[in-house]
Amino acid sequence: MEANHKKELQVQIQYALIEKLASSQQQQARLLQLLEECIFECDFDFNISFATDAWYTQLGYKPEEIVNQPLHRFLKNPEDLPHYNSELSETPIRLELQIKHQEGLFVWFELRLVNRPKEGFAGILFNINQRKSAELALEQSYLETKKLSLVASYSQGPVIITDANGNTEWVNLSFISTFGYALDQILGKKPGDIMQGPETNPETIQQISIAIKKEDTFHVDILNYTHSGGEIWIHLDGYPVFNDSAQLVNYIGIIQDISVQKQLESLLKEAAINLEITEETKIRLLANVSHEMRTPLNAIIGGLELIPEENMSADSSDTLKMIKEAANSLKSIVSNLFTSSRHGRTSKSLVIRPNNSRRILSSLIQMLEIQNTNPSVEIKLVVAENMPEWILIDTQRLLQILTNLLTNALKFTTAGLVQLTAELNPSQTHLVFIVTDTGIGISDQEIDNIFEPFSQIDSSIARSYAGLGLGLSICKQLIDELEGAIDVKSQLGQGTTFTVRLPYLAHDHKNETTSLTQEKPELDLSGKKILIVDDNLTNQKLMGKILVKLGCETVSASNGLEACEQCANQDFDLILMDLQMPVMDGITAIKTIRASKSKNASTPMIAVTADALMQVKQETLAAGASAVLYKPIESSVMFELIDSALSTHKEKVNTNDTE
Repeated sequence: MEANHKKELQVQIQYALIEKLASSQQQQARLLQLLEECIFECDFDFNISFATDAWYTQLGYKPEEIVNQPLHRFLKNPEDLPHYNSELSETPIRLELQIKHQEGLFVWFELRLVNRPKEGFAGILFNINQRKSAELALEQSYLETKKLSLVASYSQGPVIITDANGNTEWVNLSFISTFGYALDQILGKKPGDIMQGPETNPETIQQISIAIKKEDTFHVDILNYTHSGGEIWIHLDGYPVFNDSAQLVNYIGIIQDISVQKQLESLLKEAAINLEITEETKIRLLANVSHEMRTPLNAIIGGLELIPEENMSADSSDTLKMIKEAANSLKSIVSNLFTSSRHGRTSKSLVIRPNNSRRILSSLIQMLEIQNTNPSVEIKLVVAENMPEWILIDTQRLLQILTNLLTNALKFTTAGLVQLTAELNPSQTHLVFIVTDTGIGISDQEIDNIFEPFSQIDSSIARSYAGLGLGLSICKQLIDELEGAIDVKSQLGQGTTFTVRLPYLAHDHKNETTSLTQEKPELDLSGKKILIVDDNLTNQKLMGKILVKLGCETVSASNGLEACEQCANQDFDLILMDLQMPVMDGITAIKTIRASKSKNASTPMIAVTADALMQVKQETLAAGASAVLYKPIESSVMFELIDSALSTHKEKVNTNDTE
């Protein structure tokens, strides 16, 4: 049989959409019951792990009689199944084979297999026994049209016979019942002239015409019309019949009504679209929740930084430290929540830069030691002698991975040790980071799910330890982006060890050696005038107080329109522009100021936002922003962006003056 490309594509789409739509076993079961075909899943050795109820209606086997059995067991010729290899797994498989019915008879099926990477195959069995019976009958009696008519008259499906010129000679009763045409209404006419209509695909019609001109077989799905004008989708198998002189004398058309399958395909496509919308809504919701939490959190963290600790009592100092720790913990949860939503679609590109491994690891451990409030837990860093001093890596991702693992270890360790070990593997191909703790450990039953989003090892843990269960999931996502690997070993009551392996990129960075000892001078904004644009008065005041300490003058505006008015009347050295504001948003304000004729048209503008989606950043930079500052604002990050923006602007001005 020739490949039926359209049907094969339909089957692959059909199964893929079913699998995607089935968000739960219950949904999947209901959807699969719509199909009369036998559906199953198996590994690469064809051992069946799942089967639908259609196996019973088609072959008399209950699903439980099929599961855990090899497919070969039910075949008349087990050798019909190919042996698995890597090339086979990437190629769609279609076979025609005979399967033994529960009652002992063998039934013809067409097997379609769809590859499930690293898992096996998903398969669908189409009953082609009727077609095979007709083919056998046609092969045995093709020399005599009357005999063909006699055989076709007993076929359950519609059959049509034309002469060599394509004019109808005979149809069976099933054809008359399906299409509503009597024999005398179609006799002597070409089937396409009366059965095809405005929505029939011209390419399919041409495909049939080419096959007939070549006196070849054809297999197509095509939209036809009944005598009353109703649409009907059919699968048409066309077979030429030759006489003893090898001259074409007839064409036999065997028809299968596939309207139900087409309706199901349309339903599944619609469901897939709805699923995409739902996924997008979920991601947007998480991003919005993150945004709404970042704005007040910005005020909390910023306000805490402004509280002077001089002359503060010990109790007050401890209380302030506790509040700061809670704020930083909340900040970490919000960041993880956003990272989870971001990785649901796409993530930003890698930023591979040279960095001093010992410096970044020591800074990380020092930060955790400051945050650690449990004196019974020791935090230790071990850097092996073979660990390269300079490494090429996305430092932000590395720090997020290690921070999540270490904070997780500290959370689940009440006493003992949390240790980070860094080394180069013996073959010098991967950097190895090992996080070990003496905490509560993880059971074998629960360890397989710990990298799933919102996963915690049990409900009692969720009550006893804070967190959303996103940290390890995010670690896995980030490590995958870096083309690395992570594994875990654990024993209940004794502790857990996470091992991260990341590709090692050798780097000789001698020039950086001296830079470690050079401290960057504190930012001086004396004589500068900065416009702060934010609809939140608390954020206005906080940023103003932080910046005034650096010697600058600040002016405030509550929306984009006020900012444009201020820029028309005053000259500024820098503008901090919030994006989400009433009256006029930040992006519109940036575009308006850039398009104006005032001196502020070239003034550096830093966008301030709690929306960290990459799309928002790209849109903001395209509008004319010099940089993007994310809430909750860290003073050190804000100072670096301001310093960079002012320096870049100064260089441009000097270059223009020189020219």
